[in-house]
Amino acid sequence: MAVIAPFRALLLDLDRASSDGAIDLSQTSPSEFAVRLSDLRGSGTLITDTQPAIYAFRQSSTFDSHPRTTTGLLALLHLEASSGLNSSAPQESGCLLRVQHSLSASIRSEIEFLCTARHQSAPALVLYDGAAIALPTAAPPGYSICQKHACHKNVALDLWRVTDADAISQITTAISTRSLVLASGHAAYDAALALRDETTSAAYACASPEQAPRDWMMAAFVHDADPGLISRPVHRVVSGLEHFETGEFVRITRANFFFREVSRHMRHLPPTSPHPVLAANGPHFDSDVAARLLAAEEATSTVTAVTAEDAGARVVPGVARNSRVEPGDVVMLAVTRDCTYRLHSKPGWADTILAHIPPVERQLDVVQLHKIILEKVLKISESESDVREQRHVTFHAEPTEAVEQVRLGANVAFILNPLGLERLREVALSGAVLPPCSIDVQPLPPKGVIFYGIA
Repeated sequence: MAVIAPFRALLLDLDRASSDGAIDLSQTSPSEFAVRLSDLRGSGTLITDTQPAIYAFRQSSTFDSHPRTTTGLLALLHLEASSGLNSSAPQESGCLLRVQHSLSASIRSEIEFLCTARHQSAPALVLYDGAAIALPTAAPPGYSICQKHACHKNVALDLWRVTDADAISQITTAISTRSLVLASGHAAYDAALALRDETTSAAYACASPEQAPRDWMMAAFVHDADPGLISRPVHRVVSGLEHFETGEFVRITRANFFFREVSRHMRHLPPTSPHPVLAANGPHFDSDVAARLLAAEEATSTVTAVTAEDAGARVVPGVARNSRVEPGDVVMLAVTRDCTYRLHSKPGWADTILAHIPPVERQLDVVQLHKIILEKVLKISESESDVREQRHVTFHAEPTEAVEQVRLGANVAFILNPLGLERLREVALSGAVLPPCSIDVQPLPPKGVIFYGIA
């Protein structure tokens, strides 16, 4: 059962803090951060809260040009042993579920930061199910106003301190009976586990944060149906394959996917582009173009009229040969220096080739990409050296960035659809753990405003 607890946070004194109201960590090395943290504590800009508390928050921001507001709770989450997280069996309520593996480099970076700074500065994002826990819009008994200020880049944050014992008990009991999904902060969680396990190899009882601070991790608990949350895709770029050839890639991959060359349906680069091949065949690529090409089509669409080559590409008993992209299909884009392709598969197509994969995973684009295209076609295994160490695969939040890597010499970029939050919970409850960077849930919890000391 997941366990949460209040904690004595290290908070910014807004009267002394800089005008942006938060500590910018984006360009700060771990050693620089540790020095800055010490200086801010010495000047009284950072102060340790007087008593353990849970912090209710409301975060307002502009994301993807849309205003968004999320509410939640900041508390400590007790670290579970690696074996205590997902197994292949369906999970019960009260468990912490992870949905994706971590990149090795990200874990190393997090460990370096924790060892040097000895503070957690960014809470993990944990989604809980069931009814939403009511949060204050004012300061009722048991709550006191803590802070209200601007945070990073058009983000406003309200914090309420919860110190009443009964209120804390109600919150911790409510959270501990829910299924919790670790939606972001997987590398930070793995780093916290590694650092904790260095302290002792003994079995961990649930000691308090004061007794065993490394047994805990700061987390933001947000209801999984919070209207402010969105799920974004993370795109893949493959590079460093010496013998990659577009025609051969298409020929082999066509055995499991419909292929359609879609470059002619997209805005092209200007004639003055320094990349003549892409100027002739490639797209001017952005999120809007990607979303349009990845969307399901109307029945009258002529973009994917079946050719003789397409019609013979894939024959699955009991599955109609229909090259139109429909709801429920797996669909992705493959961008090479020669051409841009849309490839998609129908429900049931992957049941044989992915028979060793749980059914809930087979119809996910990121799973079909990794298990069929990367592993079987391009011979890139999901191992420490190939994927998690990013030897041949890198990850990009924006499709424009991914396509730019192809223009700079990468072999191919794969542009994906997002994994919806409902599907995310379904995957987590099944016990499945997806490849690294399978999901990007935004907006992330406040960073650089509240800190938890582990030493």
